[in-house]
Amino acid sequence: MAVWSEVLFVGDERGTVRRAPAVALLAAVAVGIVVDRVWNWPLAGWLAVSVAAAAGAVLVRHRRLVMTVAVLSIWCGLAGAWHHFWWSTVSTNDVAAWATEDGVVVRLQGTLMESPWMTKRPGPIWDRKQETVWTTATLRAEALYDGCDRWESVSGVCRFTVRDDLSELSKLPVGQRLEILGTLERPRPAANPGDLDYREYLRSQRVHAVLSAERVECVRRIEIGTGWGSAWGRWRQRARAYAAQVFNQESSPDTTAVAQALFLGVRRQIDDQTREDFIRSGLLHVLAISGVNVGLLALWFWLACRLLRLSLFWSRWIVLTGLLGYLFLTEADPPVWRATLVAVLAIGAGFTGRLAPPRQMIALAALIVLLMNPTDLFHAGAQLSFLSVVIVSEVLRWRAAWEVRQREQEGLDGPTWRRRCWRVVGDAYAVSTATWLLTAPLVAYRFQLITPVGLVLNIVLGPLILIVMWLGYSTLLVGMVSPFVASWISPLLHAVLSAFLRCVRWGGRWDGGHQFVPGPDFGWLIVFYVAAGVLVWSSPGSSARRRALKVLAVLTVCGLAWGLRPQAAGELRMTVLSVGHGLSVVVSCPNGRTLVYDAGGMFLDRRVAETALRAVWRHGASSIDVLVLSHPDADHCNAVPRLLELAAVGGIGMHRTFVDERQEIVRDVLNSAADRSVPLLLSAPQSIRLDPDVQIEVIHPAPGFDSEKDNANSLVLAITYAGRTVLLAGDLEADGLAALLRLPPRRIDVLLAPHHGSRPSNPLDLARWARPEIVIASSGDAGSLAILEEVYGVDCLSTRQSGAIGVRVSQAGAISVEPFKSPRPASR
Repeated sequence: MAVWSEVLFVGDERGTVRRAPAVALLAAVAVGIVVDRVWNWPLAGWLAVSVAAAAGAVLVRHRRLVMTVAVLSIWCGLAGAWHHFWWSTVSTNDVAAWATEDGVVVRLQGTLMESPWMTKRPGPIWDRKQETVWTTATLRAEALYDGCDRWESVSGVCRFTVRDDLSELSKLPVGQRLEILGTLERPRPAANPGDLDYREYLRSQRVHAVLSAERVECVRRIEIGTGWGSAWGRWRQRARAYAAQVFNQESSPDTTAVAQALFLGVRRQIDDQTREDFIRSGLLHVLAISGVNVGLLALWFWLACRLLRLSLFWSRWIVLTGLLGYLFLTEADPPVWRATLVAVLAIGAGFTGRLAPPRQMIALAALIVLLMNPTDLFHAGAQLSFLSVVIVSEVLRWRAAWEVRQREQEGLDGPTWRRRCWRVVGDAYAVSTATWLLTAPLVAYRFQLITPVGLVLNIVLGPLILIVMWLGYSTLLVGMVSPFVASWISPLLHAVLSAFLRCVRWGGRWDGGHQFVPGPDFGWLIVFYVAAGVLVWSSPGSSARRRALKVLAVLTVCGLAWGLRPQAAGELRMTVLSVGHGLSVVVSCPNGRTLVYDAGGMFLDRRVAETALRAVWRHGASSIDVLVLSHPDADHCNAVPRLLELAAVGGIGMHRTFVDERQEIVRDVLNSAADRSVPLLLSAPQSIRLDPDVQIEVIHPAPGFDSEKDNANSLVLAITYAGRTVLLAGDLEADGLAALLRLPPRRIDVLLAPHHGSRPSNPLDLARWARPEIVIASSGDAGSLAILEEVYGVDCLSTRQSGAIGVRVSQAGAISVEPFKSPRPASR
């Protein structure tokens, strides 16, 4: 009983806890959640595990070890059952039962669960300045019209989106009941390896359907809910709106958005460029409300109580109430919960007269976070948050122990003021360095990025960040009481925050400050953190610590190179990426050299470049030897500037007709290539030499061919290996297609259908000329796929339905096709 009381009360009266039951429980809970995610155990199976463990404990209760194992097994089973319920179970009348992959038009009634928010997205390639505004909210489904004059009761939650600037809709209160005419569909899964899986992201929030409406006229208000949940939500909504208004008084749009992210956790208003600057400068953690923010806020309340000469008892209650009130105002993400729970546990331990061991507090906070949402165990934000606080607590513990040993050796009674100053500086440097070094592998694995500049900026900008935090919390807390007084502090906050943003932009845009990397292997990551944990928690001078040091040294020196190992010889690999209406193809030769054919998309050109780079890494290459651009349409080359920024490119091949500087996208490509000294192969040679066993021919345009249409000038590649030929045809059409068909017929094994599989570019004459075995269309809907199958007489694939499509040609000439969304690869 004494052991488990230490879980509830954090520590014993002396604060010296040799056992760590909360850490053991956390480990058991994590094992149960991971096992369920990997093997998807049924709910009954987990309950059987828990009952069997309890029965075993009763039968052999005189054995303490078995009792402990049984208790941990029960926790493991309960955690697995809770995760299984959260992740794998859906109500029979959930609104997701009516959703389809392609969408179905429905009338749905539901209640708003949170304040709607507006996001801006870039316009189409022909008008990037025309931004599209989307209004998004979460809706609790209640009734669905079945088309027979009857409303059917439904349950569940769906993500609701209106493609319109609905400023009035964004002001709707929580609890507002709505009737919406829109398209109900299942969330889109990841289309390429490494992409964000939007379906899994929403699934972790128990959202299994997406409802989208085109215009505001499709939304009708019904009434406002009267339940206590709706009333609580509206109260919180009004409080958060009032708090956000405090930062809107004297600030520019940039500093307003950053201030709301720093102090309220609202990051949706930050534009993409500012967010990217924070990521590349290694300062993204500043935007996340974490232990530093909550600690400074607690200190603010504590100092205010001390100035008012309040008793220790009432000071603790005020700090505790203030922290819980701040949690009420913020987005309440896992890092916010973690930081607030640790502070609340520390204050609660003070009420009982006990000390608060950091490991126990962190473990208890993690248990509570996983109780609220067990899928947070797999989210990068929660992982980085808990990893960072563990590193900080252990580094400070080491530093304190080292300081005690130094004083004992030197015979000093206590540190002087100089020693205290140097200790603060040393602690800051040690914490920043250790946190950056130990979180860098996880950041590289999650985001394929390392930021050496962040190691410097976190130390140099530490005082400035501290000033920003103090001014921000002073503005927020004073503004909640008196906006007039807060208006005196707001200009100073604006000035300091502007200076901080200038430093962030410099760090994010300095090329030497960050590097995109493939990221370590998952197994390497697990071994690394296990060895780091053994190193931290083992006794000084023990054999376990020495072995952990050796393992970390070997992993650091040799392990990172494993991700860039060359692929097996004797295989040609090609991946047609799923980039929406656009095209990007990655081809790697048996010797490891890589060619990329086009890089563009109708929307989100940045994502196209990042997707192409990840595909290059998966092929085992670290750079692009040749980037071939078929023609100057933006949906084929608008991602090139970003790709040149991310990856090393040996050269860019294009036809001479590509260089039309009247087109903005062409100017962007040429300027980006010039800035990075990437050579241009304007003559478009008739062959490209990358591998002696692979023949890469430019079979169109022929010398002297020049059409007035860019599509007709598309550069067509024929890649031959082991007697098999792949044809990449760009947007070939009209007189360009006619010129290709005048060439002698060729046996094409894999054909990339011209112009995204459009009917005019894929006539029967092309089918007779090429006689392909496999036809792939970049984009393409179900209707165009049926037409392609009718024309070519073979099974066709599209990236819209299959996601990224991989093709492998072995040394023996065997072809295998691997659709990313299909569990069954095909071989020929």
